[in-house]
Amino acid sequence: TDALGGMPYQLPTGNRPFHRDSTLELLRAVTPDEPTRPRRLQPRVPRDLEAITLHCLEKEPGQRYASARALASATSLGRSSRCAGVSASSSAIL
Repeated sequence: TDALGGMPYQLPTGNRPFHRDSTLELLRAVTPDEPTRPRRLQPRVPRDLEAITLHCLEKEPGQRYASARALASATSLGRSSRCAGVSASSSAIL
């Protein structure tokens, strides 16, 4: 599901979660670096979309959504303005 995090990140921000000049630099950045919060790049990004996106981009697989179904459930909650109900890690919720 982590690959799904790139699309909701790139669509509203116009940027990839990680961008470097070479593949080697990209691989070195992805492991220790955190992506820039989407709202920092584009303040109009809804907070719930930011939380869901950052949850998709968690470093540890166990911290991401367990399935596409779980992600779909979270996006349904977000549309209902119930971001607090999103099962994202506490670091991903504002």
